[in-house]
Amino acid sequence: MKSYIPYIILFLLTAVSCRSKHDAARQIPQIGSEEELSACLAGFKKTHDPALAEAIMDYCSAQGMDEKFDMFADSLMRENDALSVPAGIRIARKCLLTGLGDSAYSVMTDTRKKIKNKDLKNLSRLNELEADYLLNYKRNYPAAMDIYKQNLEIYSELEDVDNEMLCADKIAHLYLLKGDTSGHVYALRAIRLAGRTNSPYYKFSANLTLAQTFMKKKMFDSALAYSRQAIQIAERDSSMLPVIEAAYSITGDAYSSLGLYGKADSSYAKAFETLKYAFTPYVAVELYQSYGKYLFDTKRYSESNKIYKTGYDYSKSYDITRDDHHFLLGISKTYTALGQKDSALKYYRLYHRTYDSLFGNYTEKEFNSLYSDYESLKLANTVQKKELQISNLYYIIGGTIIIFIMAILIAVYSAYKKKDSMYGTIVEQYRKYQKKIEELNSKKQGHNAKSELFDNIERLMSEDKIYRNPELSLDMLAEMLKSNRTYVSVTINKFTSMSFFNYVNSWRIKEAVDILSDPKDDTPLKSICDKVGYSSLTSFYRVFQKETGCTPSVYRKKIRSGQSENSDDSMHEE
Repeated sequence: MKSYIPYIILFLLTAVSCRSKHDAARQIPQIGSEEELSACLAGFKKTHDPALAEAIMDYCSAQGMDEKFDMFADSLMRENDALSVPAGIRIARKCLLTGLGDSAYSVMTDTRKKIKNKDLKNLSRLNELEADYLLNYKRNYPAAMDIYKQNLEIYSELEDVDNEMLCADKIAHLYLLKGDTSGHVYALRAIRLAGRTNSPYYKFSANLTLAQTFMKKKMFDSALAYSRQAIQIAERDSSMLPVIEAAYSITGDAYSSLGLYGKADSSYAKAFETLKYAFTPYVAVELYQSYGKYLFDTKRYSESNKIYKTGYDYSKSYDITRDDHHFLLGISKTYTALGQKDSALKYYRLYHRTYDSLFGNYTEKEFNSLYSDYESLKLANTVQKKELQISNLYYIIGGTIIIFIMAILIAVYSAYKKKDSMYGTIVEQYRKYQKKIEELNSKKQGHNAKSELFDNIERLMSEDKIYRNPELSLDMLAEMLKSNRTYVSVTINKFTSMSFFNYVNSWRIKEAVDILSDPKDDTPLKSICDKVGYSSLTSFYRVFQKETGCTPSVYRKKIRSGQSENSDDSMHEE
């Protein structure tokens, strides 16, 4: 039942450490204040030092200085071939952290084209981001695994032991997520590599991973040995309290599988005691899974059903969808044991749909085998009462045909509604954006203070469309207005509550939305990007998605398909 406690903890605990190792190797300076940032910017203009560039991007990103980050990173993407790759990696990472997955993928695609064959460090960094995107946005585990395997060989070639160990550990857990024991070889590789590191976290995770793979292989004595080793590692360092619950939980699983229920009870009790130290809800979700299985194995079916349902609701409340199929299968099994066959079949069907949506490779043979087990439960009482008559058989066949036809009709209708819903979402995003613009305009018009300067700024934007100039800056605008940059910036903020950068973007995206919404305008996205004032397609994608909720290509496709359908509906009504 255990799936990926160390995998989740691994991402949380090693992200900073991995990054610090990479950065230390490149000797990136640390920036501690805006004064130091200004000095680094001035120094970069003179030296074009890659280490300074990455330090500037790191600081701006960490401090939430989005405007400075975007301007600096975009300038590197446009003007500095040597630094366009690290800039693209930083932009993609920032997009992923802010929930802009599609924009991140667009940036990664452009950046990958620029990576040279021997640039293994940047390739591995980009691979990590793409794997993260595939796991968290696309739920494409096989593709993510392929990327991790590629990185594993890269780290081996670079003799980067720490990251090679982490990568092997991740691969082993992806196999575990699918219930595939062939990932055992990667778990063994991870624990060998962990022995060459100085990090107790790495050693803890590697031992726990191997314990999980032994549990999956039903080698419970070995699983117990490695999980207890993980506990010993964690108990020696108080800073590891947030992760020790996972080891107690697997130890409980191992004891339970060996029939040592008293020791299992004790291990699970310690797991729940240490749960309060956990800093992520994933730990609690996994514990609910393990304890639910333990209760089931000891024939406490009602308690098991309750725990599984509690865990399912808990995971839903934190949107941890990757564990749904475990809970649903557990609920189905407890209902089967309790003799509630209709409920068992209901939850089994839901389990299968959920599993298939995650992994997409459940074979027809496997499904038919499991499905027939549950169907036989439903028919068992009827079969015991009397033999089916021929007339009843015809009735069943006829009913099955009717149900099949209805299922097809429902599927078609559901597909239509889903498509209609997607269009509705896009339209709603468009309306929200238009409302945002209208509110902004209303705020401008309703402002009590009169400003000739702001009127002139608006005229330059609406009539002269100066926002189309990709080089437009606050200094340039101030010069056009024969004013100073501070006064111009304060005026824009006073009337719009936006910075200069966001104000210019609002004009650019508004024009882009108008173009993309016109069914007669087929201007390519790159041309739209250039027209409205972006010199980088990735910047255009990122800002557009941030403002409207979707990428330009998706917006155009969905808004137009919806317009076409509405047009057809109108013709039919006439």
